[in-house]
Amino acid sequence: MSITLSALQKQRRDTAANWTAANPTLLAGEIGIESNTNKIKIGDGSTAWASLAYTPWSELSAYPLTNADISASAEIAVSKLADGSARQLLQTAANGTDVEWTSNVDVPGTLDVTGAATFDAGVTIQGDLTVNGTTTNINTQNLVVEDKNIIVGDVATPTDVTADGGGITLKGTTNKTINWVDATDAWTFSEHINIASAREYRIAGTKVLDATSLGSSVVNSSLTSVGTIGTGVWQGSIIGPTYGGTGQTTYTDGQLLIGNSTGNTLSKSTLTAGSGVTITNGSGSITISATGSGGTITNVTGTAPISVTTGTTTPAISIASASTSAAGAVQLTDSTSSTSITTAATPNSVKTAYDLANAALPKAGGTVTGNLEIGTAGSLSFEGATADAFETTIAVVDPTADRTITLPDTTGTVVTTGDTGTVTGTMIASSTVTSTNIVDGTIVNADINASAAIAGTKISPDFGSQNIATTGNVTVNAQGDLRFGDADSSNWVAFQAPSTVSSNVTWTLPSTDGSASQALSTNGSGVLSWATFGTGDVTQTGTQTLTNKTLTDPAIIGTILEDVYTITDGAAFEVDPGNGSVQLITLGASRTPKATNFAAGESVTLMVDDGTAYTLTWTDTTWGTGGVTWVGGTAPTLATTGYTVLQFWKVSTKVYGVRVGSVA
Repeated sequence: MSITLSALQKQRRDTAANWTAANPTLLAGEIGIESNTNKIKIGDGSTAWASLAYTPWSELSAYPLTNADISASAEIAVSKLADGSARQLLQTAANGTDVEWTSNVDVPGTLDVTGAATFDAGVTIQGDLTVNGTTTNINTQNLVVEDKNIIVGDVATPTDVTADGGGITLKGTTNKTINWVDATDAWTFSEHINIASAREYRIAGTKVLDATSLGSSVVNSSLTSVGTIGTGVWQGSIIGPTYGGTGQTTYTDGQLLIGNSTGNTLSKSTLTAGSGVTITNGSGSITISATGSGGTITNVTGTAPISVTTGTTTPAISIASASTSAAGAVQLTDSTSSTSITTAATPNSVKTAYDLANAALPKAGGTVTGNLEIGTAGSLSFEGATADAFETTIAVVDPTADRTITLPDTTGTVVTTGDTGTVTGTMIASSTVTSTNIVDGTIVNADINASAAIAGTKISPDFGSQNIATTGNVTVNAQGDLRFGDADSSNWVAFQAPSTVSSNVTWTLPSTDGSASQALSTNGSGVLSWATFGTGDVTQTGTQTLTNKTLTDPAIIGTILEDVYTITDGAAFEVDPGNGSVQLITLGASRTPKATNFAAGESVTLMVDDGTAYTLTWTDTTWGTGGVTWVGGTAPTLATTGYTVLQFWKVSTKVYGVRVGSVA
């Protein structure tokens, strides 16, 4: 049968001095209260009073905690603080006494970061940025500078010596530099300078050079060779015969230029008329005519290449053809393919040959602006670093249509079918090796490295539809779940390890199923077996902790220990038997308590510290119609010091209350 007992409990109380003087040994679980300090000790059955420690909560000076209750060396876990948002930091609030979570950290002094710092988003610096390190690395694709002028080499006393070597270096296969060189007193570029079309070089604002011409202000030059000069007017000094000129500037009518071996010059001379000859010098012309009977030619001789067959009055004069070994008459030709050694090229054939040579690719290399087509009998070979009998030749299979091979815009090594290297994802356009990148479209087990770690999501079909068999261990790390889904996978049940496991434990399951109502039981060494647990009475020995348990007809031998529950103060605080049968509250103001969860048959002992003579109003309907029904008819007055002890119990729908007394 069930027995309901209603009883009042009174704990041992005395002053601190009397407890110390008597120095008793409390029973295990027995409570001792110092009436003048309200501190509490709980006995263990063997330790005398003076050696027992106070219960920590009874040593608190007030609740909520004050600064004096927290040790100077105490470390309060961050988990005890109210949560902030992701990535927020703790900082002192504006009032200088509180702390707050914030996403905007305001550092009134110097922010000293001794390690590397990473900012996930943009950083705006309102003041100046000073970097005192040796090297400043800016790892960004584009650097945008709002200022118009960038100053480098800004030392305390700048000179050309301190500026020597300063400039800009662009990293490449070789460094591309723009540097100031003090020795030459000039900026030095390591590479070509290519300016845009329709742009020109200027000095002091005046054009000196563009893509096709010198500026009009360039009047002096030390050119030693030029290309073909198509048009123009020579206004320089006189050009002598050595350089193809005449060395002369003025002429009179009829003057001719005659070679002079002295100094290899050209001298001006005029024809002198002989007997029976009249010479008329005109502007750009000479007329020779006979006068009188004219005379008779009696002898004509010639020297090579001129020969005279008949040196009489009717001479037969001929000129021999020129060769590489003899002077003579030369025939001009426009041919650019002739192998003759007796003809000479005309300017037209020279121009044609020049154009052909200009269009050809030099042996030293150059740029092909059109298509390069290698015929059916040709090939493209590379000698390599060593000039030997071994070359690499690029060959093609006879194409059945036009094909185009596009090289990627990156630096790397071309992998061939005979290569023993490893093809990585970075060598594939999409960075992913798929079946289309493999000759037969299939990846087999032999294609996968023995040390490769392949994510389960990369295996198809998904693990969820597969039977998994292994001779090894299955490990779920970091307190992960081993989940079992229901029929439609909408919900699941799971096993999970505790947060801390002091040593490894293996449970060995029984080999067969148990009987109805049996449960698994351990032998203490990890071996599980099916065991039958009987019904009826259950006997527990030793110290037992019962949380939210219902005991029917209990037979308890010994001391019942129960935690004293402290109610959080509030305008309408709850007295809930579910929190324990002994509860404590310290009032911060006058309150109207409630009993929302009070069930019939439940009782609570409430200790009230009213602080500075606050009052409690017991009229809330959760206590029953009209509020608490008090023994004696009226609600008790709270003591102005110490605790007022009240007892409540509920019968049917009504909560009854009585004042037990007050304690210091």
